[in-house]
Amino acid sequence: MFMSESHVLTGAELLLECLMRAGVRNIFGMPGSHSAAVYDALQHYTSHNATGESINHILCRNEQAGAFMADGYARTTGEVGVLITTAGPGATNASTGIAEAYSDGIPVLLISGQVDSPRVREERGAYHEMDLQSFFAPITKWNTLVRRIEELPAALSEAFLHLRTPRIRPVQISIPQDLWSARAHRQLLSQFALSGSSTDVARVGSPGAMQQALHMLRQAEAPIICVGGGVISASATSEIGDLAAKIHAPVITTTMGKGAIPESGPWSLGHARSLPAQEALQKADVMLAVGCRFTEVVTNRWQMHVPKRLIQVDIDPDQIGANYRVEVGIVGDAKRVIREILRETPPVDFSLWDKTLPDIQEARPAPRHWVISVMRELLPPETLVMSDTCEMGHTMETDFPVDFPRTFNYPANFISLGWGLPAAIGAQVGAPEWPVVCVCGDGGFLMTGQELATLSRYHLPVIIVLHNDNAYGAMKRIMRNHYESRFFEVDLNNPDFVQYAESFGVRACATNTEASFSAALRTAIRRREPALIEVKTHWEDWRERT
Repeated sequence: MFMSESHVLTGAELLLECLMRAGVRNIFGMPGSHSAAVYDALQHYTSHNATGESINHILCRNEQAGAFMADGYARTTGEVGVLITTAGPGATNASTGIAEAYSDGIPVLLISGQVDSPRVREERGAYHEMDLQSFFAPITKWNTLVRRIEELPAALSEAFLHLRTPRIRPVQISIPQDLWSARAHRQLLSQFALSGSSTDVARVGSPGAMQQALHMLRQAEAPIICVGGGVISASATSEIGDLAAKIHAPVITTTMGKGAIPESGPWSLGHARSLPAQEALQKADVMLAVGCRFTEVVTNRWQMHVPKRLIQVDIDPDQIGANYRVEVGIVGDAKRVIREILRETPPVDFSLWDKTLPDIQEARPAPRHWVISVMRELLPPETLVMSDTCEMGHTMETDFPVDFPRTFNYPANFISLGWGLPAAIGAQVGAPEWPVVCVCGDGGFLMTGQELATLSRYHLPVIIVLHNDNAYGAMKRIMRNHYESRFFEVDLNNPDFVQYAESFGVRACATNTEASFSAALRTAIRRREPALIEVKTHWEDWRERT
């Protein structure tokens, strides 16, 4: 046991002991009246025990931001991100972040306080009272209410089973405040067990479907591979690279799949919306899509040209053929399926792409803004870029090449404003030795900008690149393009962002030229401390999206 050799544990201690056994070493959250007992216990777990183990707690200033932090932590480490909130409004504040994680398939565990167990669902006026199970049901893979302390280890075991097995999505547990102080014998810990992982349910797909897919790939003259986040989750990136080289097939990626194959490599055409990818899709005769869902944003509202001969591989059977008709659907683990294809597919000496691919790649346009060019030039290749929903971030999906998985992250499907800074904090907590950059716009930054306090409190060396166009730029573009430039409620009166950041103890400067931005970014990289670089732009600086 962590705290002492006592045979008795409180509910709060039991929770923390189980989390320690699950390998959790970082927790995000903020205390509230219905979770105060957890924080009373947690302070004893933040110092090292005899084995050098401890739990690091990161205090957020708003639970929505805390959920984004847990999300960013999970995306960049591949581990479960854990958030603790109080009951009622604390939990509901976190819901947008949980919905984002649900939409993108991120393993986040939300542990919420709840009113005293006898009062749950009585609706007799207990403060913070709410049916959290019903509230979170649509945006979690699994959730539960713990009614007795004896149920807690089994509930946590079930939670981690769901967090570790496909299809991965968030989990939420409500624990009444009276259970935090309830006492139980430490033998209850034996009921907590980690079982299940992605490899436990890994499958290679039905033999018939595999044979059909192999036949299609052998017959293809111009095969193309589309890679999504499922490839990264399954750690199948090297297999994808090997397959591309073996069958001479270019690779395009979704936003969640960026970095699955080096975008500087010979077979990459970058993001699926990029101009080279769009040109290649017109020439391809067979597509192998692995771990991607063909979502609205990636496919430009499902207008992306996809070859009629489509092989789709996904661990989730509901995704097969959901958006594009497939010729062959394979329900299976990406790594095992691609390994089997590699084993059964002979190498190709020549394909259509050997003649055309160099010209397609050569025609790749330069980034649409000098900010992106400077960032790619100066940032180390292993930098974790956490982009908020903004004009710059959306442009970087296609214009900012990366060579490693998990190094460009974006709220790809729910597309929540305000995600960037908290997610960058979570990423830095999870990878303290790696450089982390937050990309955001002025509108999104002000939704969670108070988390500069968290950045400063823990002296996390995140560099914030804030493009300030004094507008909701994306909305202004929509009003120009579709509503005859009848602009309404899209222009912003912003604070002085430099003074705002400095008031939290964060170094900051404003730039408006390529030279000044380049100098500021070089300085921030060298100093390795919290920094904000404001880039003053105009909303029309960002060229039309592809």
